[in-house]
Formats: sequence, C-alpha cells, structure tokens
Amino acid sequence: MEKLVTAKNGEQFIIRPIRSEDREEIRKSLLKLSSNSIGQRFFAMKSGFSEEELNFFTNVDDYQHIAYVAIHLNTDTDELEGAGVIRAVRSKKNPQQAEIAVTIIDKFQGIGLGKILLSFLSDRAGEKAITAFTGTLYRTNSPMIRLLTKFKKLTTFAKESQILSFEAELPFKA
Repeated sequence: MEKLVTAKNGEQFIIRPIRSEDREEIRKSLLKLSSNSIGQRFFAMKSGFSEEELNFFTNVDDYQHIAYVAIHLNTDTDELEGAGVIRAVRSKKNPQQAEIAVTIIDKFQGIGLGKILLSFLSDRAGEKAITAFTGTLYRTNSPMIRLLTKFKKLTTFAKESQILSFEAELPFKA
C-alpha cells in the first residue's frame, strides 16, 4: 500500500510501510539529521546505527511493530529521497498501547510531514486494536507536542526535568 501525498508546501511524498530493503536508506538518513534532531529523537548523539538497530528498524511485522516511511518525490528530477520514518511498537504489558517514534529529516521539517505520517500510523494502529500511543520526548520539542494535542486525550507525565512521557488516546484528528 503506497499513497502519494502533498505536504503543505506543495512537495510530494510517497507514504508506505517500511521494508527490509530500506535498510541502506535508513543507515544514510542519520547523516542527514542535524545534531539537534539526533538528540531530540535518540536522547543522545549518535554517529551510526548498529546492525541490530537496522534489523529492528526495517524488519517489522505490521502487528507488534508498525512502521511507515515518507519518500520525497522530486518532481523536477524524478529522484526519490528518504524524508521521514514513524513507528509504533506494541507494549508487552498492555497490548492496546504502542510506543511511537518519529524522525523527519531536517530539510523536510515544518511542512506537515510528521502530521501526515502520524495520521497513517494512527489509522493502521486502530485497525490493529491499538487504542493509545505512548512515548518520551524533550519538553522543548514543541512541534511534536503540538501534534500530540490532536489526539482524543493527551496525558503527560514529567519523567525528568527536561523530559516528558505521554499517553495519547486514539483517534488522531489530522
């Protein structure tokens, strides 16, 4: 299932489930992130992914682990470029919840791509009987916090002074 979508700046993206053959693009994507984006996503600096991480990122089953990629379609050159990834990993303690993570390449941030991906993920999660997303983020990650307010109900918990944990009840209202 692939879908062509248009971001609010007019750029076009293909949204589809992640596949094992996305491994090399995922590996290269870290090099396209600023140190701020890496810190926001991984809570630490990172210079590369281990083989174990790449396996985790790209070998998903669409039930315990659901993931989508956004691929930028450059309409001038017809070139494709990875632009973002979103994933939900079902909780072992509470299978109706899944922890989410979102990464958008810096040059594609601020154009609504995170919202588009979150909408896709939310729809699929609902089909798989997931009723809430959980996660952890920095208090300073205002774009993600704004996105989270679009859920039916959002509860945040202070985890550490600069870090929040959240539970966001589906549905997501894009």
